[in-house]
Amino acid sequence: LWFLSPEHRRGCPLAGFDRSHYGWRHDQRAKQVRIVANANPLTRCWKCGLTLEQVRAKFPGRRVVWDAGHTIDGDPHCPLLAECSPCNRGGGADLTNWRHKSSGGTGRV
Repeated sequence: LWFLSPEHRRGCPLAGFDRSHYGWRHDQRAKQVRIVANANPLTRCWKCGLTLEQVRAKFPGRRVVWDAGHTIDGDPHCPLLAECSPCNRGGGADLTNWRHKSSGGTGRV
């Protein structure tokens, strides 16, 4: 799938989206993804390919949960898939750092 390729996600032109683009529909989609992921212990993170138990073993002492991760970080209109919290939060941090670096610290793209 085109949206899963690292080449597409890197330098994504949609990186300027912010929380104002999220709404009730996005929250409901995300909730459904989390419910389905939590119901099946064999669910694997779409980014790292690990189950939740494998991720918890990798990060002992850290709270690890299922998130609904964007297939393109920062784009609220792209598909949501089950993503472990370390991958999802790491993707958000990478996007924020990229915004700050490319904007001279203003966070604007």
